[in-house]
Amino acid sequence: MAGVVVVGLIAYLAARGEGGGGRRVALAPTTTRADLSDVSIAGVGGVTTSTVPQNVGKVSFAGFVRTPEGEPVPGATVRLEWFRVDPVQRIEVFTDDQGHWEVKDVAGGRWRVRAWRTPEYATSKVEELFLPEEAQRELNLEVRKVEELSVTHDVEPDPPITDHNARLVVVFAERTVDVEGRTITTPIADIPVDLIADPEWEISEGEPTETTDANGQVTWVLRCTEDGEHELTVSTDFGFKHLTVAACIDITATSTTTTIPPPTTSTKGR
Repeated sequence: MAGVVVVGLIAYLAARGEGGGGRRVALAPTTTRADLSDVSIAGVGGVTTSTVPQNVGKVSFAGFVRTPEGEPVPGATVRLEWFRVDPVQRIEVFTDDQGHWEVKDVAGGRWRVRAWRTPEYATSKVEELFLPEEAQRELNLEVRKVEELSVTHDVEPDPPITDHNARLVVVFAERTVDVEGRTITTPIADIPVDLIADPEWEISEGEPTETTDANGQVTWVLRCTEDGEHELTVSTDFGFKHLTVAACIDITATSTTTTIPPPTTSTKGR
């Protein structure tokens, strides 16, 4: 009986291909992707870094900072900006007693250079240039003096019309150059302003002395009684300021009337 069982088992295994010389059945490949959404991957220690170009090379800058009149400006800030990296790399140096400055051993590429001196000298022109990897560049920079007191005015209508009202607005502000080289304008409020005018100007609204508002502004309504140029001046604790105003015009004198001659009667042929 045991022999029969063994023979039957051998026959079953042979039929499945699991015997020593039996037939093997290949499994069909699957196209289903494995779901790995729940599989976690352990992090790797350390810091991710990127390579930043070094601003080191064989480029040199040198020059002077001067006013438009050619006067040297000592103690001015010279800012050089290098555009090969992001953010832009800045280099700042100061001029010596002769207004001279220099920067050595930097890389080539695109550069922007400007100068200023706080609080009175602003940038006159920004220099932009592209240099090769090896260069010596002489670069003279110009700055302009910013007047501490700014007085601007406007007249409406312009030009004023004789025997008509005209509105005069004068604005007072303080201007300085900040540490970034920007010109900052700040209104000057609450200062008394005297209006000094030729006799041909009459004040229709306002007083000879008015006070600036929060915007540094003072307003008068004037009447020009005679055509032509007539002076206007404002006076404050800062000094006098002459206002340039166009000549008053008489619109009645400039208008023209066209007279149409009466028709003529011809007697020809009578």
